[in-house]
Amino acid sequence: LRLQKDTEARVLFVAANPALTVFVVKWLALRMKGRPQQRRLLARVHIMSADNFRAGPSAVDICNGAIEVKKALAGDCVGKVGYALVVLDEAHHACRNTDLRTAVLHYAGRRDTSSGSSDGAAPSQLLLLSDASQAAALEQVFPE
Repeated sequence: LRLQKDTEARVLFVAANPALTVFVVKWLALRMKGRPQQRRLLARVHIMSADNFRAGPSAVDICNGAIEVKKALAGDCVGKVGYALVVLDEAHHACRNTDLRTAVLHYAGRRDTSSGSSDGAAPSQLLLLSDASQAAALEQVFPE
């Protein structure tokens, strides 16, 4: 909803599986009417997966009906917090990878601490999606 109201707001979608990140982008694009609306929305969505998080977030676009993944430009995320919302899917898996968790918290404008405090900048909203049926999730420690 915030993406619809704030035309400058950006979202970072992170998942352990790179194919899932592209699937979510396709899902979002299909809900927009017309190519211009799809492209405007996708210009504000970045993706990152466990396989490529060290390279940073990737921008997405739609070209000839296919989703195109490209490296996000540095100017796309100015300052420490460039995203209104950071979504971490499969958090019960992703939070086990301390390097990935640290990267997610960095892009959300937070430190990797239990307090979730940042260094002065307003943090992004952080949405952790997890499957409660995963037994390991019961023992998992998630960032606040």
